[in-house]
Amino acid sequence: MQPKQHVQQYLKQSIEGVGQGDLIVLLYDAGITFLNTGKLKIGENDIEGAHNALVKAVNVVRELTASLNTEKGGEIAKNLLSLYAFINRRIVEANAKKDATGIDEALVLMTQLRETWSKAVRMHQANGNGVKNGKHSAPVQAGEKQEPSAKSISIRG
Repeated sequence: MQPKQHVQQYLKQSIEGVGQGDLIVLLYDAGITFLNTGKLKIGENDIEGAHNALVKAVNVVRELTASLNTEKGGEIAKNLLSLYAFINRRIVEANAKKDATGIDEALVLMTQLRETWSKAVRMHQANGNGVKNGKHSAPVQAGEKQEPSAKSISIRG
């Protein structure tokens, strides 16, 4: 195996070993990283680099949107859906205009959501709960089996 393959295998095993709630936090982390990279590339006038980073950020937001459980999540899931739609629009606009203002707005929201979600995951883990099927905003009841999500997204830059 080549070194790059070893790293990819390690990353895959690391991600597979975490809970679904932690995967949501990892998605937020990836989105924040891609937004920061996009902002940096805009500042460097690297149009292609900015575009690539912002497309990856949009993909993260789409994955977060797809992971919502609107049936069990109720009002929280609906609010998250609206926030994700807003974040997505701001990133797309920032990418089209190569303007960091939209990225800054998306970064503030993604950072706040990441912090809130991370706290919620820790609280649910402390109580013996988790997230089912990668669908967030609806905790799993204690003793309920968790199944892996069928969706995946690359978090590599």
